[in-house]
Amino acid sequence: ASSDIAKLGSRVYGIRSFRPRIDIKVLIKLVAKNLILLFKIFVTFRKYLNPSSILILLKFLVHVFEINICFSQLRPSVYFSRLDYSHLQHAFGAVCNELNIHFVGICHSPAGGIGYTPQNSFLSFDTFFVYHPIFANNFYPTWKNGVTKIASIGVWRSDLIFDSKKMNLKSQSINTRNNLKNRFIVALHLPVPQSYLFDKKITTRIMNDFKSIILKHTDVSFILFPRRLKDAPDYFFKQLDNLIIPGRTALANQLRPERKQSYTWYDDIDMVVGINYSDAVLEALSCGVPGVSYQNFSSKLSKLEQFDSNLAVSDVESLFNLIDLAKKGLWPSDDQWSNIHQNLVGKADGNCMDRIRTNISEYIDNVKIIRS
Repeated sequence: ASSDIAKLGSRVYGIRSFRPRIDIKVLIKLVAKNLILLFKIFVTFRKYLNPSSILILLKFLVHVFEINICFSQLRPSVYFSRLDYSHLQHAFGAVCNELNIHFVGICHSPAGGIGYTPQNSFLSFDTFFVYHPIFANNFYPTWKNGVTKIASIGVWRSDLIFDSKKMNLKSQSINTRNNLKNRFIVALHLPVPQSYLFDKKITTRIMNDFKSIILKHTDVSFILFPRRLKDAPDYFFKQLDNLIIPGRTALANQLRPERKQSYTWYDDIDMVVGINYSDAVLEALSCGVPGVSYQNFSSKLSKLEQFDSNLAVSDVESLFNLIDLAKKGLWPSDDQWSNIHQNLVGKADGNCMDRIRTNISEYIDNVKIIRS
């Protein structure tokens, strides 16, 4: 998308990598401005403040201060963020609104409303990109707030999968299948250990469930996709080692160390199993690969049930049977694929980024570098 936008004659900057010069005059001005704002808020809402809300308020003002420093020198006409789940976006929204910067967000990983409602940070966006209109119309009706423009673009990460399939990876795909004895291949996206969604108890349950599936499906091979291993506790590595069966189950980065992302694996796999709201589920479905969400809570919480109850399961037996159906080519049926592509995720066409560019092009001017 950055290269497409650059074709319009605009420059694209990553704000994380931007290091502004600290100008003392600007610094003093921003400090004074934030102190005045802090005073006004305390006076207006003093009856409602408590230690917790005061801490949140102070963090908000610190973020506003930092953002203002960046935008004091790098003044974009559009600011694009994919962290729709972070309350930090309210600080960005406040600054963008004040400086007349068009603030754009993109759905990061809603995955059909699987149990977790996105945080309200989308309220600060001027434009918000969703996979399909159903996300705003059915799943999260509060997104239709009358302020934010909702634009449907498809599963945007599917562009990365679509592009990777154009690469000459056929020989690698053949080698991967040969290494796994040409069996039906299932990608298992593992829980992120010690994260806010997966404590030790939940992680252990899921890893034990996956071990059961691997042992039962002796005619299936599994490729494991863990995340954040550098921060993983010791118990997770023991559980991970317990899943590996040479010649049948392997870590993705050991099979193909040169592949740094899961997007390049879709020519090698026949089915995807993701955890809870995993991005991989809808990415797979948009690309015509069977995908299922394995949940650690009741599947009745999933919005995916209105399309197919098999898209979200919460017990080992259901997952075992679903893999068996997919292996036999019985799931999803042609009618189910048609429903999924028409009414849930769209079909990957490699044009999601182009739809993003089209939607924000009217707001884009050349980036202004402000020198004090």
